[in-house]
Amino acid sequence: MGSGRETKLPAYRDVKRILQAANTEDPEPEALAELRAMLRDHPDVWREGGDMARLAIDKIIGDLRGAVAVRQSLWTGVDRIREGLGYGSSPEIEKLVIEQVVLCWLRLSLLEYEYTQFRTQSMTIDQAHFLEKRLNYAQQRFIRACDALARIRKVTSQTLALQVNIAANGGQQVNILGDVQRDKLPAR
Repeated sequence: MGSGRETKLPAYRDVKRILQAANTEDPEPEALAELRAMLRDHPDVWREGGDMARLAIDKIIGDLRGAVAVRQSLWTGVDRIREGLGYGSSPEIEKLVIEQVVLCWLRLSLLEYEYTQFRTQSMTIDQAHFLEKRLNYAQQRFIRACDALARIRKVTSQTLALQVNIAANGGQQVNILGDVQRDKLPAR
């Protein structure tokens, strides 16, 4: 972005073709050159082939056994949660953390489901303890990811604290503190 070289985004089928041609054990030099040119001209396309968080989400959902409707619903749910967290309008650092929140949510949800399934079966104390630990770790990771997103949003928010010091009668100083929208500040 901002390189001046960008052109209209290639069609999805072209992106897929280029990625598949270059994603082999020993890709042809032409396939690699085409991939590099596409990534240079359209840097956001990297997410289609190299966003490991998204690839992990796709792998988790794709490996689920059962009805296709469940997998399709999960992919839709992941997209809805991602967009509900403001992915489309977020700065890059927030996008990275949003992906982690979604990934942690998905893992936690699947572990909750697995735990519920196993709970109805007889299991040893060690097996139950193992499942509890996995569930607790997944919950902690999800909460930490949500906390990280909240902290990053606080740091990258568009408000500044503005303090005005006014000298009053008798030499007293009055301090006024308030939030000011960054885009509402006068130009320098």
